[in-house]
Amino acid sequence: MLGAVAVVAAVLLYAVLKDLSGYHGNWTGFIQFGADFAAGTHPPPGAIVLHGAGAFGDDGQFYYLIAQDPLHADLAGLSGQTFRALRIGYPLVVSLVSSVTSLSVPVTMVVVNVTVVLAVSAGFAWYALSQGWSPWWALVLGLLPGFLTATLHDLTDPLSVALVLAGLIAWTHQRRWLAAILLIGAVMTREADVVALIAVFLDQVLRSWRTERDPGWIRRFLRNVGPILVPALIFLGWVTYLVVRTGGPIPEASHTYPFGTFVDDANFALGLAYRGQTYWALTYEAIMAAAVVLALWSAIRRPDALSIAAVGFVLALSIGSFAPIWSDARDSLPVLSLLLVLGLRDGRRLNLGLCVAAALMTPVLLVLPGVLA
Repeated sequence: MLGAVAVVAAVLLYAVLKDLSGYHGNWTGFIQFGADFAAGTHPPPGAIVLHGAGAFGDDGQFYYLIAQDPLHADLAGLSGQTFRALRIGYPLVVSLVSSVTSLSVPVTMVVVNVTVVLAVSAGFAWYALSQGWSPWWALVLGLLPGFLTATLHDLTDPLSVALVLAGLIAWTHQRRWLAAILLIGAVMTREADVVALIAVFLDQVLRSWRTERDPGWIRRFLRNVGPILVPALIFLGWVTYLVVRTGGPIPEASHTYPFGTFVDDANFALGLAYRGQTYWALTYEAIMAAAVVLALWSAIRRPDALSIAAVGFVLALSIGSFAPIWSDARDSLPVLSLLLVLGLRDGRRLNLGLCVAAALMTPVLLVLPGVLA
């Protein structure tokens, strides 16, 4: 079990130290501050601020701003990106850890994500052992490219996926209140994780439909679905709070027509400066396309919370308006994580083979020119 976690730790440590060296020891490089938003995000003195083609920066700059004061952050500083404020989970954890350890926020943002990736790897190794699977499957999970790319840009995805995966696994083992607690954290870390709540609800609907002739099935349905209403209500309460604070609706993230992102990303990949990046991005697009098919097939063969959630995340992935390499890797992370669990549980070799192929893309990513700083 420790062997898988040690390998994941070594890969993360190499990537973090390589980037940190490229940033000349300046931890703000991971945040990706952009000149377009610097007036509102207030980078600390001496921070690396991107200009030119990178002037937009990345999401980490907004989480840095929120982490300064999670409950009373200067939302005006988000400059039309107020939907980022929905994702308070990661900045809140960063703020708490920074306060307790006295580490600076830029350092803490990296430390939290590295810790989460190692924790989810260790947790999955333990879970695999309990299910009679090899703990080395935790290596496949921990090496999925999305964990690395999100960690190197101070993003919410490692914590989000860890909570979703743990919450859905807890639900499938009838630990409903534990699942509810974990999914509270998930939806407060990334709004797209509402997909997991919908999947759990639909799973319970299907279970009840199969036993609707049994006496008392309505009472059982309401009792079983009750815990999952808690994260839904908390999320709606947070959305309402932000709407009141901003005085209007919260803008949505950019999106495109269903599955149009694959066409856009392929075109983007062909225009990358380094040919190696183009090959990597196109190969990963193929992996994502295969993940779509396998998620749909898994839900058809055995519709439950895990497989329905995989389909939901596939649909969310298909309308996102992003660009490789960084975004596709992290946005496909929940789908691939769920396909790994489904593959192990149901003995589906195609699922497992696809996840192994995705994990093998991570060491390739580490050696591509122009990826690490």
